[in-house]
Parts: sequence; C-alpha cells; structure tokens
Amino acid sequence: MKKQHELFGFQRYLMAKKTVDDRALNKDVFQYVNQQLKVSGRKRILEVGGGIGTMIQRLFETVPFFDVDYTLMDVEADNLAVVLSVFSDYASCHHIHMDILEKDHFILSTDGKKARVHLLEGDLLKLPDFDFEPWDGIITHAVLDLLPLDAALPVLFACLKPGGWLYSTINFDGMTLLEPEIDPILDYQIMRAYHNSMDARRLGELTSAGSLTGRKLFFALQEYNFLIQGAGASDWFVFANEGLYPSDEAYFLECILDFFEESVGRRGVIESDQFQGWLEQRRGQIKSGALILITHQYDYFALRPAKNKN
Repeated sequence: MKKQHELFGFQRYLMAKKTVDDRALNKDVFQYVNQQLKVSGRKRILEVGGGIGTMIQRLFETVPFFDVDYTLMDVEADNLAVVLSVFSDYASCHHIHMDILEKDHFILSTDGKKARVHLLEGDLLKLPDFDFEPWDGIITHAVLDLLPLDAALPVLFACLKPGGWLYSTINFDGMTLLEPEIDPILDYQIMRAYHNSMDARRLGELTSAGSLTGRKLFFALQEYNFLIQGAGASDWFVFANEGLYPSDEAYFLECILDFFEESVGRRGVIESDQFQGWLEQRRGQIKSGALILITHQYDYFALRPAKNKN
C-alpha cells in the first residue's frame, strides 16, 4: 500500500477514507454488483469520479472472480497522477501481477481476477462528447451529490447498454453528527450551515443535488427510467478504540473539519471567533480519540431496461 506520508492533501484523504467506506458500503446492495461481475464474459465498467482507484482495490478484495475493462475517470489530474504509484504498492502487497502498458493504462491480474485499467481525465456531464461504446456497468462513488441529478442521470442512462447497471454509493442524506456535543445550539447552527453550503453548490447555472441526494435519488432514478433493484443505508461511523483511530482515520476526521472550516467559514453565518474556538475543540477531540463522526447515506443498484422484444 502507498505509504501515507507519500500521499498529500486530497489524495491522502481518499486513501484514508477507504476503510471508512469499506465499513459503510451496504453489503446487500453490493451483492448485486458481485453477481453481475461473476457472470461469465468480459465486462466494460466505467467509474465516474474514480479518484485514486480505491473501488478497484475493493473489487479485488471482495469479488471472487471477474474480467473487466475498467475506465477510471476523474476530473482532477492530480488524483489520476498518483494512481500508478498507488497500485504499484498495492499490487506488491496483495500479490497481484501488474503490467504497466502506458502512463494511463495498466493491467492487474491474480487468480480468477483481471482488470485492464484505463485512466481518463474527464467530466461526466461532458462524456457524450467522447466517442465511447456504452458500458455494461457504471459506478458512481460519493460523487452524485456534487452534480445536478437532472443533468447527470440522463448521461448515465445513455452511457449504459440496454440491460446495463448503475451502482451509486455513499449518497449523502442530510445528517452529520459530531459527538460529544460542545454546545447544542452552536453545534446545530454549524451543522445547518454545513448542509446549506452543500445545497448552494452550483455548476455554472445548475444546482448540485446537495444535502438530500440520498432520498432524492430514489425518485430521480425512476424518473429517468432506471429500474431500482437494491437500496440501503451506507452510514459512516468513525470512532477510536482505546484512544486510537484505525488506519489513517484520524487524518480523515481532520479533513472533515477542514471541509467544515472552508464551507461554513466562507458563508460567514457563524461569528468567527466562536467558530474557530469550536474547530479548535473538535481538533482537540481528535487528538484525544474522543471525536465520533456519523453521517447518513444511501447506496443504490439500478438497471437500464433491456430493449423490448418486438
């Protein structure tokens, strides 16, 4: 595994988040993906907002066998730039054979599992401008809340083969808890400002799905003709054991507080000294192993209907 001190900023956050997501992902919903990948034949998979490739690692760790052409797409070149080094370490530690064909193309293989990975810098909403054949499956991991659903879902639908599947995970749904309480009124005001900042995000003239993406998706998927097969909660629950957080999850919590500082501080709805004092206390709770984070999220597995037989 890539050593944590060799990853910086957001890339280290993505790596630290993996163990949090591993616990959170809904196991029943994931079984639909497992079944799709176990079906014989080579599958073409697209991951939108793939970051540094932790979902590919998850497939190698949890799916018994598969054969996939995997396009890992992300808008951030900095994320894609570290993927090769991350997987060089990962493959070595997990006894996976890795062939690097080009800087944006490599192959991972082990007994019964093979992934031909292609890295693509790109934006989901601009994907129709690319010349690609439709995919067998698409994965969106912790990304749809950043996008306008009315724009993203038609693109996802169009990019799937008839009968293809969408696996959409860690869709935030309006609840963030930081415990223990510091001040009930102040805590509530800060959480409300944090969630409001999500609802205020815009992409040009479009508004992102925001803080209630999880529940909105249930209806939006159906509106855009997806057939929901599985859905369930995928809550984050981060806490220390005997004062120590697992893996690099203390850093993950520090990043969450940085997100608070940036988004709430920018809105200016909380008095500055009061907010900075709150952040200082929360960071002290991380150092002592006292801080608990809980967020509420949903996972979905849905199909594009197969063509009618006429």
